[in-house]
Amino acid sequence: SRNPSPKDYNGATPDRGQAKYNGPYTYRSHYCGAPRTWASVSAIHDGESYLYGLGGQPRLGANKCSRNNHDISLRSWGNVAEAAYFLTGACFKYFGGETRIAGQVYFAERWTVFITVQKC
Repeated sequence: SRNPSPKDYNGATPDRGQAKYNGPYTYRSHYCGAPRTWASVSAIHDGESYLYGLGGQPRLGANKCSRNNHDISLRSWGNVAEAAYFLTGACFKYFGGETRIAGQVYFAERWTVFITVQKC
């Protein structure tokens, strides 16, 4: 199935108090900042675009790093991008001459997305 494009999703707004997740999963909670490191919003948007372009479904097997005792599959990589997009509206801060994002969002279906700086 086609991943939704960013124009299909309208879950994040510039007003932190108005940010809401409108995706197909059940939002549980989120936090902003520590222990996550603030990442450049331009890098996050690049990552979102990349995820929207991927085909297939993300899958996570049950293991010690998983919050589940069973395998989990999401509908599309666009679902991960939607969660990241939500965080860009809920968890932003302006410093160092640019907007930065850091945080994590949790879903009732026992999956999570976080934004942080990661050196690869």
